[in-house]
Amino acid sequence: MVIRDPVDQKLYMFSKGADETIFELLKQGTVKDDNKIKMQEHVDEFAKNGLRTLVYAMRILDDPEMTESKVKSMPEIELERDLTLIGVSGMADQLQEEVHKCISDFIEADIKVWIVTGDKDSTA
Repeated sequence: MVIRDPVDQKLYMFSKGADETIFELLKQGTVKDDNKIKMQEHVDEFAKNGLRTLVYAMRILDDPEMTESKVKSMPEIELERDLTLIGVSGMADQLQEEVHKCISDFIEADIKVWIVTGDKDSTA
């Protein structure tokens, strides 16, 4: 997500994703190793408890020539780099009503059920 702050007129790019992805996109030196390790510990603990995890980061697009139309035409790989870590979250996935019964009925009828979600192997 890219927004323009109405006060300072700067463009800010916010990103979210799996820790494996976002941590690779962080600007070197913006996060102390201790903080990154602590964030990873939180993500791991959330995942162990069955929560869906996300890591949040941002970047100020401080080029004075940067316009909304220029941002729209930029590939993601150019935007999502040199990020600053904001935080992490863990939230419970809630299945729709009767999903458990539906899956049980499929299994009882000998219908094979595969459910794959997420973008991280360890929590898919």
